[in-house]
Amino acid sequence: LNPIEKERFREFISGTFPSLSTVPEIKSHLCLYCDTSDGDFWIDHDPNREGLIVAAGGSGHGFKFAPILGRIIADVVEHKPNPHKARFAWRDKKDGREKSRYTESSIKFKSQETNQAGEKRCQ
Repeated sequence: LNPIEKERFREFISGTFPSLSTVPEIKSHLCLYCDTSDGDFWIDHDPNREGLIVAAGGSGHGFKFAPILGRIIADVVEHKPNPHKARFAWRDKKDGREKSRYTESSIKFKSQETNQAGEKRCQ
């Protein structure tokens, strides 16, 4: 994590778990998910790398779609028609569909407030 991310995390911990706010950091690890910014699976041939087929975007829960995705992926690999192929086709940020839901300005930690009992909480 970079220093800005660490500071944001520390602010979140302080507001959410005040008793942990002064606990020293021992180790940090960034967990990456196989996700797409528009939320759809990405199943298609890479237009710039012959022979590369991408089947991604499960975000840790794609396994439950395996019975359906397996058929779509197989059809993409074999260049067979499938009514769902277009939805998961290759896209880039220029066409607007792959526009990120999370921009730097949308990722903000809200300020802490004090409730009626005098306890701090994160909004």
